[in-house]
Amino acid sequence: MNKTEIVKAAFNMGDPEEQKKYYSDDFQATDEVGSPPTDLNMWFGMGELMKAAMPDAGFTIEDIREEGEDVIVTGHFHGTFENDFDLSAMNMGVIPATGKFITFPSGTSRVSFNGDKISRNHGLDTGPNAGTAGFIAAFKA
Repeated sequence: MNKTEIVKAAFNMGDPEEQKKYYSDDFQATDEVGSPPTDLNMWFGMGELMKAAMPDAGFTIEDIREEGEDVIVTGHFHGTFENDFDLSAMNMGVIPATGKFITFPSGTSRVSFNGDKISRNHGLDTGPNAGTAGFIAAFKA
């Protein structure tokens, strides 16, 4: 598998155990707006919370290309907000379900590798829709 194929497989919102095999144990997610870094367990924990709130959640890749040793990927999440989004473990409360189909704003990330494993996902966007706050805001819109 080349790097773009690894990213496509890793960003598939299917079986988390299948996805995890594409990530290094020391994986970190960071962004340009200074959200706290997320480790592998937090990354997949947030994914599980999102899938619980939006069982049909998916990620659409709009553009993907290799740039040096990294992969630049642009895409967006989408799904039907059927169940409450419970962020109480993060002291952020519960966002009540709306039953609406949500298309999140597109975002771009630089994905870095350690060998054939994803070691970092760095969000390149800035502005009100960027980072963790922008992601959470999309549920409230």
